[in-house]
Order: sequence, then C-alpha cells, then structure tokens
Amino acid sequence: MKNIFIRKADFKDIDILFEWVNSNDSLRYKLENKNYILYEDHKKWFLERLNDPNSYIWIIETLYKASIGQIRIQQKENLYFDIDIYIVKEKREMGAALKALNLSMNQLNNGILRAIVKKNNEVSFNFFKKCGFKLNSENNLKWVLTKKLDK
Repeated sequence: MKNIFIRKADFKDIDILFEWVNSNDSLRYKLENKNYILYEDHKKWFLERLNDPNSYIWIIETLYKASIGQIRIQQKENLYFDIDIYIVKEKREMGAALKALNLSMNQLNNGILRAIVKKNNEVSFNFFKKCGFKLNSENNLKWVLTKKLDK
C-alpha cells in the first residue's frame, strides 16, 4: 500500500480506537489488558494519552481517508519509546504497517524504539526484525526488540 498516511489522533477517534483495542485479534496479542476494556476506562486512558507530551497516537489512513489502524509511541523511563501498531485484519500484509512505522519514526528525534511482542505473535516479531529492530531480551511470555533512532 503506497498511499498510506498518518494523522495525529484527536478526541473524535475515541470510538474507533475503543473498537480496535477490544477486537479479538487485538486482545489475543496483548500482554497487559487481556480482557475487554470498559468504555469509561478507555476514555480515561485516551484522554491521558492525548494530554501526555510523551505520547503520540496516529491514525493510519488510506488515500481516501479510510481509517485502517493506529500507531502509538509512548516514551517510557526517559529511555525508550514503546511502540504499538494495529492494522485492521483486512488490510494486513499489504505494507501499511511498514509505511506507518516509517512515517512515525520521521516524527521523532533521537531515542530508542522498543517493541514488546507477546510470544504468540510471530508475525509482529518478524515484522520488527525485518524493520531493523534487534532482539534485546526475551522470556517465556515476550520478546523485547529495540531500534536506535539517530537524526
């Protein structure tokens, strides 16, 4: 997918993000929040992220403004930028995640991106490896991959 764009999320995106976070294909790969999230909890979290200068949420869109996913980067421990990518099932394996990742990395300066991937999600593990992330550590539940940003 060549014609992929990202735009900063705003309050009008709350419902689509709520739908995505509670989809079965999202919940099965979560390390935390493995259960259905209540709307009030989601709203509180979303407002906190929107007002947090160390959090970035972008909506991934097609040329025709169809929302097909999200990419979220949140600075943790002043050291890492944790990354989370979600693409709707029908648009996976078309290059949207790669394009969105590259677009979002262009929005950041120096730092280390960190992807924490549940061990049942080999597709994500392979995606991040292909994008230049290195395996930093692992245990029986997860892989931790990192990529240094230099600008």
